[in-house]
Amino acid sequence: GYWYPTVRVLLVIYKGELLPESTFTAYKIGGEIMAKYGVHQLRGIIGDFSRVTHFPNANLTVVHNQSKRLNQSQDLSHIAVALLVSTLMQERFVWMTAKTNGTTYRSKIVRSMEEAFAYIDDYRKTFDTVEEP
Repeated sequence: GYWYPTVRVLLVIYKGELLPESTFTAYKIGGEIMAKYGVHQLRGIIGDFSRVTHFPNANLTVVHNQSKRLNQSQDLSHIAVALLVSTLMQERFVWMTAKTNGTTYRSKIVRSMEEAFAYIDDYRKTFDTVEEP
């Protein structure tokens, strides 16, 4: 995972077989960043699944449990989630996961980093306010 403080976005890159341990670690890192900087400092998360070659079913349980745990302890509704994919298999798995977790309202499948950042910016327009001079 990578934290970009200037844009307040967490990037998590997955490669090869998406093991439950990797998913658990990603949620742990995300939780640590939220604890360190505050959940309201996080504008978005980019999950890069474009290099994943296999999604074991056991991963769904970890995603569901960790997402539920985080959502119960924090209000994450303001955090946009861009799911970067390059194949139909990746798209189907990550969208099914988002649907299972009830996060589809703030998640979007994207095909490039540019599209990911654009989605986060667009989603955040409803939360970011511009102070008048």
